[in-house]
Amino acid sequence: MDASWLELVKLVRYEPNIGEFFRKGSDEPISVKSHDKRGYIKFRISRKKYFSHRIAWILMTGKWPIEVDHINGIKSDNKWSNLREVDRGTNMQNQSRPQKDNKSTGVLGVYPRGKKFFSSIMVHKKTLYLGTFDTLELAKTAYWNAKKQFHLGCISGA
Repeated sequence: MDASWLELVKLVRYEPNIGEFFRKGSDEPISVKSHDKRGYIKFRISRKKYFSHRIAWILMTGKWPIEVDHINGIKSDNKWSNLREVDRGTNMQNQSRPQKDNKSTGVLGVYPRGKKFFSSIMVHKKTLYLGTFDTLELAKTAYWNAKKQFHLGCISGA
């Protein structure tokens, strides 16, 4: 734990039931925070930026997390009940929105193929083709059924 974390513990109070941070000795939430482009909330402590979900983790456990996953997929929801420590693979399995390279359908795991749609999912670092479907909704359903079967880290829903 570096000096800025020690300062953080002295300065910040975390309310786990609401996922908010307060300056110690105050009932006003900390307002000097920012959202990054992915939706995570950040704080600046001693001229160094930290993700708020990591701040919550260290204030609750006293240790630096490997990786913190937002169970419901909402990256600004820092309630303690919504946070869990996981490895990178499990965190990626809980993804519920498409990466920026899949803007064509806007649906995770679903891609256009002419006037139809196909679904695929990564399983053990290999792409598993799920089929071609007449509608976006059918392709999405196939993807989410496979996700529930193969991505055990997936808790958030479609």
